[in-house]
Amino acid sequence: MENHTDEYSGKMQFHTFLSVMRRGRHITLERLARGLCSESMLTRIEEGERLPGKMLRDRLLARLGLTNDGYEDFLLADEYRAWQRRQKLLNAIENKDILEAEKMIACYERQGEKKDKIERQFYLTMRAQVIQDQGVEYEELRRIYGRAIDCTLPGREVKQWKESLLSEQEWNLLLEYIGCGGSVGQLSVCADETYQMAAYEILLSAIEEAGMDSYCLVKIYPKAVYALCLELMKEVEPKRHCGRILQLCSTAVELLRSTKRMFYLCELLEIMESVLEGLRKREDGENGVWIGGVTLSKVRLWRKELVGLYQSAGVSEKMENCVYLYRQTKNRFIGEVVRRRRKMLGMTKKGLCEGICHEKTLGRLENGTAKTQREVTVKLLERMRVSPEYQRYRIVTDKYEVLILYDAVGKALNNRDMKAMGGILPQLKAMIPMELTINRQEIAFLENLYLWHTEKITKQECLLRLKEILGETVPLERIRQAQEEYLSVGELIYLYNIADKSEGGEKAELMGAVYAICKRLVSENGIGADISIYNLVINAIASYFGDVGEYDISNEMSNRVLRENLVLRRMTMLHESIYNKLWNRVERSKKSGDAEPKKSFRVELESCIRLAGLCRDMFSEKFYIKMRKWQ
Repeated sequence: MENHTDEYSGKMQFHTFLSVMRRGRHITLERLARGLCSESMLTRIEEGERLPGKMLRDRLLARLGLTNDGYEDFLLADEYRAWQRRQKLLNAIENKDILEAEKMIACYERQGEKKDKIERQFYLTMRAQVIQDQGVEYEELRRIYGRAIDCTLPGREVKQWKESLLSEQEWNLLLEYIGCGGSVGQLSVCADETYQMAAYEILLSAIEEAGMDSYCLVKIYPKAVYALCLELMKEVEPKRHCGRILQLCSTAVELLRSTKRMFYLCELLEIMESVLEGLRKREDGENGVWIGGVTLSKVRLWRKELVGLYQSAGVSEKMENCVYLYRQTKNRFIGEVVRRRRKMLGMTKKGLCEGICHEKTLGRLENGTAKTQREVTVKLLERMRVSPEYQRYRIVTDKYEVLILYDAVGKALNNRDMKAMGGILPQLKAMIPMELTINRQEIAFLENLYLWHTEKITKQECLLRLKEILGETVPLERIRQAQEEYLSVGELIYLYNIADKSEGGEKAELMGAVYAICKRLVSENGIGADISIYNLVINAIASYFGDVGEYDISNEMSNRVLRENLVLRRMTMLHESIYNKLWNRVERSKKSGDAEPKKSFRVELESCIRLAGLCRDMFSEKFYIKMRKWQ
């Protein structure tokens, strides 16, 4: 394999990305660093003199309003193990395994006071989550949340935190603290307000002005709205607040729909239904009371649909903890990445190390027994055609507007809006450094799909181009022959698309390969750590098994996708999983000669239509509506 160790150098490492994003939002060093590190340390970080630890990297980006869900993060052995421990604790709390959660928190606490204030804040927050449902007095919860806040915030009073730049996790701590009766200083409280109501209003306003991207905002805004609306509903005359409640809930629900998330969605719909029902009765109106484009009947249908799904999956429809705020995706141990990639490409240790480092250094990196200099790991990854830079999604950029465009391309592709996609792609291509393989590869992939969807190339031409695109960084034959592998998220998606557009034996072989990779990822870190790629791949494989008549296997996969997305509060795959099972039942009934009951078919198809409409999947919604002719 050719040597490519100079391609990425200096293009877009973490410190560059951080500096560009901070300056782009006109945020001072002091404001970003406040409570986390000194201004001088942040200066050294931005100048590339010091790479911060994972938790500080994540918190700095979160304070800049950037979610970490879109990129891979390569971690050294100690960071990776610490991340795994945190994820294990989150799972224990989510699964209500209180004994295991307490054991893990106690183990951390026995190690004494930690230097990492962000990690200490995390464990204090998890301590509060564990005890909050055990009848503990608010005073104790307030004390714990107060200690957690003090780890990274300069103060709890409104003036102090309003002037600060906070992450969604820090906003959540303030929200919980207020909910436990915590004081945030002297407030101007109106005659018809409670102290908590006034504090929630100020908090919500500060969150709205924080400048977070939509995927950061959606993690905390619906929760803040729910807390405020509950307080408004306690009033003796709640009808005075009906308009305000509906406006807040509608805004939060629309944010959830646009990001395809379900954080506090059932709770917000329940409040909307109650208020709209009250208005209908008092005004003797029709069932279609419109507030922000949402009718009472639509709210009822959405809520009924979701509650039914949650109940059938054995998952509570109500949000019971703040675990979701700390879940992270695509974190990889860099030693495993190097080892698996090297073996997949058929490279010896000697061949990979030549001109970069000693074989013993590589061995220690792969085994996680010693830290390796950043410059060495960068060169090793580059030689194996892996982007070592900070990655946002599947492109490398130093422009926030590029991330917005990239999101827009993805949405257009999902909705099969080729007019919009065709208009955005040239802009995106002109704004990113095309000398980088990862960028050329991703743009070529998007252009190829655009040409195929607009019928400018055939399916076979599309398939051949996909293989060439993947081959830019890893030959398809190497993946076929590999006993172990590492593929970037982009490469895995290219491989999936190749499998999806192949036929016959090749399709079966490649679908099997993609499935094996996904199963390995899930076994290592759980579904939540790779949920986006898991959704895409497993849903397609479930559909494939249905096509070849393996209906039980297909249904089992769809049920798992459905349940995991309910647990993780993601709405995209709900309608697709239901439709896949419906299609399997129709095909099975055809083969057996039994007629599919029209009523049953109609009920599930209408469910698909409602859920697709809820998550604004216009392409699927139109498809399901056309399927009504089957009745």
